[in-house]
Amino acid sequence: MSSDGRMSEPFAGYDSKVIFTQSRGEEVGDEKGNGWHGGEDDVMGRLMRSFSTGFVVVTITMREMLMGRKLLVMGLFGIVPIIITAGLLNASYLTLDALSNIYLNYHIQIMALLISVIYASALINNDILSGNVVHYTTRYLSRPEYVGYRYLGYIIIAPLPTIISATVCYGIAYFGHVDGVESAGTTLYASYIAGIILATIAYGAFFAFLGVILSKPHIPALLIAFIWENLIARTYGRLPMASILYHVRAFVRNYVSIGDIARYKSYSPVNAMIVILIFSIITVVLAGYILARKDLDVQV
Repeated sequence: MSSDGRMSEPFAGYDSKVIFTQSRGEEVGDEKGNGWHGGEDDVMGRLMRSFSTGFVVVTITMREMLMGRKLLVMGLFGIVPIIITAGLLNASYLTLDALSNIYLNYHIQIMALLISVIYASALINNDILSGNVVHYTTRYLSRPEYVGYRYLGYIIIAPLPTIISATVCYGIAYFGHVDGVESAGTTLYASYIAGIILATIAYGAFFAFLGVILSKPHIPALLIAFIWENLIARTYGRLPMASILYHVRAFVRNYVSIGDIARYKSYSPVNAMIVILIFSIITVVLAGYILARKDLDVQV
């Protein structure tokens, strides 16, 4: 705690333009927080400091996501499909088709999407508004690196609530001896888990990008999530190809041909995965590029 009552921030106390000298060469902290440049002999030291600081950022991101009321909300979202699955089993209506529909219509199209909106849109935006970005990136970490490490922490934790919920639903069907689960259930389960991970990665990158370019990204993120991704993505023609959901569905559709997903088109699962991952990488890089050129007030 600082003398004025504020919580101490990492690297607090350094001005945004820091000049200090190492054994060889002078090292200057960019006023936009774009790292520092040292002598050639200290490249390894710079990398080690960058990785250690990045590890702190990843750890803090994971801790933030595993604490607080947001996690409770996500837990409640995860309970809903479990109750539906158990109810269908109790009423003898649970089939492999029904389980596929729960995975597609709830776990991917609602839960993975909402988790990304709630967490990813605030991932960097909150630190921009609070000034924490400046404290993290003044000396050892550039702003693009900071975006990358924050995003890494996000993709480690964000898929877990949805995966846990989907796994419990599968367990209910398996131990409830639903027809077809023992023979085809594993492929269905694994395909949707992969789809959940891909969806979380792509949605997280896009909504984190919105958090960088917009001061209040939550409403636009919700509109995109439920109008573009859930309405436009269900139309016919080429327009749905501009949605993330189209490519996630196409990936899963290669392995699952029952339930609602059977109505949608598919293409090579490798190509679908490449499209999703390239989109995510480009979006995160672009977010880092834009953040590096933002004029942020230094708060120390």
